[in-house]
Amino acid sequence: MTAAAGTIDQAAGELEDTAEGKNRLGRALDVAGICAGVVLGVILFDIFSGGKLTQWARNRRGPGPGGDAKPGGCEGCGDDN
Repeated sequence: MTAAAGTIDQAAGELEDTAEGKNRLGRALDVAGICAGVVLGVILFDIFSGGKLTQWARNRRGPGPGGDAKPGGCEGCGDDN
């Protein structure tokens, strides 16, 4: 094998390594983009539905500290009966 052939083989190996690194980065960015799209979709749905998701989450959590009981919260929670 000549020196030129060795250099070409080495350069080809380096290109494969960088292509594999770019492929991994591309997949990671695809996953991040999908997650961001889902989050954005949920936010937009909540905005256009008049806050139904936010209201559902607050009702599910129950009464806040020092606040009145909210609809759908825990009825009878804290009663000493």
